[in-house]
Amino acid sequence: MPGLERDQLPLTIGGLTLRPTRPDDCAFVVGLERQPDNARHVEQWSEAEHRASLQRPGTAHWILERPDGPVGYALLEDVDDPNGSILLRRIVIAGKGRGDGRTGVRLVLRYCFEVARCHRVWLNVALDNRRAEGLYRRLGFVEEGIARESVRKGEGFASMRVLSLLEQEYRNARKGRG
Repeated sequence: MPGLERDQLPLTIGGLTLRPTRPDDCAFVVGLERQPDNARHVEQWSEAEHRASLQRPGTAHWILERPDGPVGYALLEDVDDPNGSILLRRIVIAGKGRGDGRTGVRLVLRYCFEVARCHRVWLNVALDNRRAEGLYRRLGFVEEGIARESVRKGEGFASMRVLSLLEQEYRNARKGRG
């Protein structure tokens, strides 16, 4: 399967588009993080922190949108990693149960493996975030282990499950979907 070129962005699957975040999108992003369904699983950044990340080398900040407006965002780190290992730091969706999360992750993976041409995508998911973990596993992610007490949560710390997907696994899954 030939790779996509950078000028073929934005990417679209099933009416959902992945496009670069603009500074004026940051208010939407912060509001999305603060929604009750998202706040318990998503690190809270200020609008200024999101704006700064738009300029940070090695970072890709994306808006997921339908024709009627944005429905989520994704944040990637280490897109310039010499080992080809990209961190999916966050993907946050406004409404659950409509398939936007699944399609959004598929778009991010398409970017990582077909545009950035990475070898591995990895992420952390909270142990109590069963919905997200189930989605990642259905898309082919494999557990690598537990990062014990690696994220500050209030006065304490939370452990995170580390999952990854390799390029060949991605390509095999794409062949299976046709």
